[in-house]
Amino acid sequence: MKNLLAVFALALSYGACKPADKSAELERRPDTIRPAGSETPVQPDIRSRLVRRKPARCYRSPHSVFFGPATRTGQQGRPPGWVRLEGFPERGHGEAELHDRGRGQALGAGWRRRADDSVTVLANDDFVRIELRFVVSNGSLSGLGGAHSDAALEPDSTGRMSDLRRSWKFSATEAPCDSMP
Repeated sequence: MKNLLAVFALALSYGACKPADKSAELERRPDTIRPAGSETPVQPDIRSRLVRRKPARCYRSPHSVFFGPATRTGQQGRPPGWVRLEGFPERGHGEAELHDRGRGQALGAGWRRRADDSVTVLANDDFVRIELRFVVSNGSLSGLGGAHSDAALEPDSTGRMSDLRRSWKFSATEAPCDSMP
């Protein structure tokens, strides 16, 4: 405990724990602008601060990429679905994003080329795990999709409640990335 107090006292003597001067911070921040003769900082247009994204290919599916085609009961996705593959097809793996039309955020994912020239995209969050396996041919993707969630229960074929499990035939066609939601 004495050592901790000594370190704290030393930090105080060098000014490491002084309160921050907010006005100096505003002047140094590259994302703030002060108009001539003004004391109030103004935020620049949001587009000037967007992070430049890596080259990617995007594909649009007629169905949800989270849960596949609509079912009679249970959790439903909102078509159309979108897949964004960064660095594809030049690299053997990379980052990906999955989008559904009505979902507020994209679900981050990763993709990897397999030995048989197919591609696997895996995405998950606290509630759902999604796997897409497909082959690429003439600008389109075709294969299988699957989703599993132990956070959502659905009746199985016998009527008993069980984890959400979906599998479906997955397909998507190449589309411009700037048309993604």
